[in-house]
Amino acid sequence: MRCPECNRVLINEECSIHGKVKGNPDLRVKLIVDDGTGAVDSVLNKQLSEKILGIKLEDSKKMSSEDLLDEINTKLFSRRIVLKGNALGDEFGTTVITKDAELTDIDIEKETEKLSKEIEEIL
Repeated sequence: MRCPECNRVLINEECSIHGKVKGNPDLRVKLIVDDGTGAVDSVLNKQLSEKILGIKLEDSKKMSSEDLLDEINTKLFSRRIVLKGNALGDEFGTTVITKDAELTDIDIEKETEKLSKEIEEIL
């Protein structure tokens, strides 16, 4: 749920700025994407969250919090995802402002072989 005035997330039906308010439903997914060499944070907006999860906001409102969390974990945990957008770095790390996201299955061995051939051609 989000504050209808400032759009901040509500905690216990309260906005940190506006106090107790009737919140607006929202569906966003916060990701930590780690490729083994480093990690970035990203928050997927409603449209991207619906796309990646295959669940519309209206359907998610009918689910319990536990069921929704299970669905998110099942679809995203330990999966490969391609994020497209701008990256910002600060003292907290790197955050990707995601414009598009897509789950993908990459054949690591095939991609490694392809990259190795490209490097050999350069050398």
